[in-house]
Amino acid sequence: MDPITIGFDRLQILIQEFAKRVYDRLFWVTPLAVAITLFATLIVSDFKDRYGLEADDWRNGTIFLLVVFSIWTVVAGVRAFGHQSISDLMDGIARESHSPVRNYALTYFRSKDESGASLLLVYFDPIWQCYLMPFVSLQPGQSDPSDVSEYATQRFSLPKEAFTAHELVGHEVRHTKTSEASRKLTNYRFTFYLMKIGKKHCDLFLKREFEEQERKYKWLTIEQLLSDTVSMKRNGEVFSYMRDERSSFFADRVPRSVEEAIGN
Repeated sequence: MDPITIGFDRLQILIQEFAKRVYDRLFWVTPLAVAITLFATLIVSDFKDRYGLEADDWRNGTIFLLVVFSIWTVVAGVRAFGHQSISDLMDGIARESHSPVRNYALTYFRSKDESGASLLLVYFDPIWQCYLMPFVSLQPGQSDPSDVSEYATQRFSLPKEAFTAHELVGHEVRHTKTSEASRKLTNYRFTFYLMKIGKKHCDLFLKREFEEQERKYKWLTIEQLLSDTVSMKRNGEVFSYMRDERSSFFADRVPRSVEEAIGN
C-alpha cells in the first residue's frame, strides 16, 4: 500500500468538513420533531384570544413556524442523506496525497553589480509574501526554450526578439509543500532557463529595482535571498539548490543576461 502524504492544514479542513456532515446527518431529527409538534398543535388545538393576540394570530403564527421547520427538515434531510462515509473521507485524503506534478520553468536572469557581486532577478509575490524567480507553467514533457522566452516577452511587455532562453540541462528541483492558493499539498518540479536580453532592450533591467505590469522586481544576491526568512521558508529549496550548485549558476563562465553592471 502506498504511503499517504498530506499537509496538516489540508487534513484538518477535510476532517472538519466530514465532522460537519456527520452533525448534519443527526441534526435533521430536531426540526422534524418540532414540525410534528406544531402540526399536531394545529390539528387538535382550539386557539383562543390570549396575551393580547387574537385566535387567528396564534393560528397563523403556528402555520408560519410549521412551514419554517418543515423547510428546515427537508434541507437538513437532503444534506443528511447525502453524507460522506468514512470510505469517502479516506478516498478524499488519498486524492489529496497523490496530486499531479506541477512543472515550472524558472527564468534565470543573471547579472553583476558594480562591485562584481553576482545578482539574480526576483520579484515580490503578494500571495506568497516572499521573493520568487519569474516562472512559466509547463505542460508535462514541455521544455522548448522558445515557449519560455515568449512568456518572458509577455511578462515584460517587450517584443519577441528581446529574449532568448537556454535550458540548464541536468538542473531541476523537486519538492512537495502546501500551495498558498489552494491549501493543498502539491508536488512541484522546477527547471532552470538562463535568459539573455538583447542589447536594445536592456534599459529596463539596468535598474536595481523596477516595476512592470504591477510586479515589483529586484536584483538581489543569492546571500540576500538566503537570509530572507519568509523567502527561505516558502521557496528555500530553489535558492538553496542554486547556492549548492554555485558553479553552474554564478561562475564567471556562465553568461550574463545583462552585460552592463546593475546600478544601485
